[in-house]
Amino acid sequence: ATTSAPPAAPPAAPSAAVHNHHHHATQPQPHPPPAPALLPPKVHTDAAEVPLTPARRWYLANQSVEANPGVPAGLVVRAVAFLAMGRPWEAVADLDRALRFAVRDATTRHGATTSSSESRRRVDEEEARIRLLRGHAHTACLSYDRAAADFATAAEILEALDAEDGRDSGDLHAGMNGGTNGSKKKTKSSSSSSSS
Repeated sequence: ATTSAPPAAPPAAPSAAVHNHHHHATQPQPHPPPAPALLPPKVHTDAAEVPLTPARRWYLANQSVEANPGVPAGLVVRAVAFLAMGRPWEAVADLDRALRFAVRDATTRHGATTSSSESRRRVDEEEARIRLLRGHAHTACLSYDRAAADFATAAEILEALDAEDGRDSGDLHAGMNGGTNGSKKKTKSSSSSSSS
């Protein structure tokens, strides 16, 4: 009788080592962790540390003008910023408005607490200061005739104020001398009357 061959054994399952090796070979490697984000630049919390560039000066002055459009100080500061940024035409426009407001408002602002002469002096000083600055703005605009007119008017105002100061100091000096001479005369007359 013929003997039949034993049944073939089923194929052996791959070992765990081979399976793990194949798994690791096909699995994508994880990405490296992202680099730490750069720290933001230091934020200046103190207003004194923030550099006042012309653009920042314009920004602050513009806020002041928008909040108080009729106050000359904000217009003058914004005009200075415009000049620093090479925009003299805008500076002239701001100084035109500042000059009108300064002349109009100076008396009403100071009249209640100061005499009329002191109030007028404040108006004159403010006008001279604005005209000098506007003269520089006109020069930057190549408007030399207008610049010369502003400079001349400012010089006249300042010369008048200087002359007024000289008269005031001269009157004070004369009053002091007159008072001294008067006291001397009074002393002399009283001594002569007592001797007689």
